[in-house]
Amino acid sequence: MSGYSILLIELSQSEGIKIIIGPLFFAFLFAIAGVVWWWGKKKIKQNWDVDFSLDLKSPVSIKIKPNHDVVRVAHQVWTELQTRKAALPFDENDDVILEVYNSWYALFGIIRNLIKTIPAEHVKGNEDTAKLVSLLIDVLNLGLRPHLTRWQARYRAWHEKNADPAVAPQDMQKRYPEYAVLVSELKQVNQEMSKFATALYLLVRGK
Repeated sequence: MSGYSILLIELSQSEGIKIIIGPLFFAFLFAIAGVVWWWGKKKIKQNWDVDFSLDLKSPVSIKIKPNHDVVRVAHQVWTELQTRKAALPFDENDDVILEVYNSWYALFGIIRNLIKTIPAEHVKGNEDTAKLVSLLIDVLNLGLRPHLTRWQARYRAWHEKNADPAVAPQDMQKRYPEYAVLVSELKQVNQEMSKFATALYLLVRGK
């Protein structure tokens, strides 16, 4: 077997099949591993960016490029938004306001915990990671919090006092004196969260 052989297979009656690994075999494996690593790194650092333009009381407009932290957290937040009543349109005939508020409250804790999973040195050392963290905090503080601060306690207090077990909750909530204004603002939050979810999807998947 020459020094330039990669793999040699010999077949004999006495020894059966003999596989001889040449000195270039490991170099070949390292080369393949290097190509796989480079391609994976290239995919995560593609030169796309996503413009987040959200009207969250104070308009937010930033561009973020993907990296490992950004893609991981963005995907998890997108999944939460798509399975909760934050980014999904409020249906006045079927949805229940209290259930929406409970979902938003849970979303707060989930997003906070996801932010905590990003190492501080990554936030400090990468501009796009820092942008995502800042954006997520703005989405909570400027997107969800103002509506909840204005409406949640008032509505819960009214509902607790006036709830009628004989009336469907979807019908009961329509008796709330400021129902039209509450729902109008709730739907505005839905629209902004939907735009946010779409931008996260583009950030994760690429344009």
